[in-house]
Amino acid sequence: MKFRLKGGRHVEDDITYNKGDVITTGTDLAAKFGKRRFERLGKFVDEDVEQPRIRSTQSKTRKKKSKKKEKDSCGLDVTEDFAVAKDAGLTVFEKEHWLTVFDENDVVLNDKKLRKKDVPSFLEEYLSKEELEEEEELIQFDKGDRVVVNIGGEEYAGSISQIKGDNAIVKFDDGDVDTYALDELVLEGEEEED
Repeated sequence: MKFRLKGGRHVEDDITYNKGDVITTGTDLAAKFGKRRFERLGKFVDEDVEQPRIRSTQSKTRKKKSKKKEKDSCGLDVTEDFAVAKDAGLTVFEKEHWLTVFDENDVVLNDKKLRKKDVPSFLEEYLSKEELEEEEELIQFDKGDRVVVNIGGEEYAGSISQIKGDNAIVKFDDGDVDTYALDELVLEGEEEED
């Protein structure tokens, strides 16, 4: 299974991964550490394992349900022709030279019919838009939140006393105060267990 680290750092098999890194592992990191930290990429190899839903915002789900179609009515599965779609867990079907792209929940993604030559640019645009939305959905911190910061391999806990743009002033339990980028912070209780 492949997962993208959405925030903080993670150590797997003595390798340290940072935000944005892709990790290949036999462990379901999203289930173990939470979907706010890890995004599953592609599909599980074991079909018996229930696949978690990646999308989390209700407004997007409601909007897309109205576009749900039966794959059977959309022709042949041609996902193998589009490695980017396959890697992202999407499927592509072709009927009479028109293509339809489905997400992992079998919801149609394209509003208008696509020709084969148009699919790569559609996928690129869709996936970059999804990436931006996921970045926006990353952990949102508030003043007073309890956080953990990894400093020199050691984890230190404290509270956010102020947020300025992409940075937060953290007052540590030992009384020290320092400024850190929000993507370096992990909500207390969601830090990795070693």
